[in-house]
Amino acid sequence: MHVRNFILIFATMLLLACTPGNAPDTRTAVTLGTQFYDAMKQGNIDQALDYYADEFFAMRSREQWRTYLEGINKKVGALQSYKLAKLNADTRYRGKFFILEYRNIHEHGKTWETLTMVHQVKTNEIRLIGHKITAKGSN
Repeated sequence: MHVRNFILIFATMLLLACTPGNAPDTRTAVTLGTQFYDAMKQGNIDQALDYYADEFFAMRSREQWRTYLEGINKKVGALQSYKLAKLNADTRYRGKFFILEYRNIHEHGKTWETLTMVHQVKTNEIRLIGHKITAKGSN
């Protein structure tokens, strides 16, 4: 009986040691999404841009993306409210990906936005690597 208990305790400790304790969970991704949209709601695009990974700006510069976000705001107006509509976590590939879909209300229209975040193992941070915006509004 003592050997059985020892083996059970040892196996449990081994499993716990192998579990990545510092890996972020979906709550962390949702918190970052909230912080991102709070910055956008306050009109602080520079702060919002800080949530993007450097890799995001490999295809378009930070300034180009800022101009794009400003253009969306001109089309649909300032962000009034945001709501998380769907959340998925994907761990099939190397790393951990989070896909958050938001339904946002602006002064003159709506946006449907998808934020794709990745847990970067080197820095142990979650950063935005993708952002798709579909806007409906006046202008």
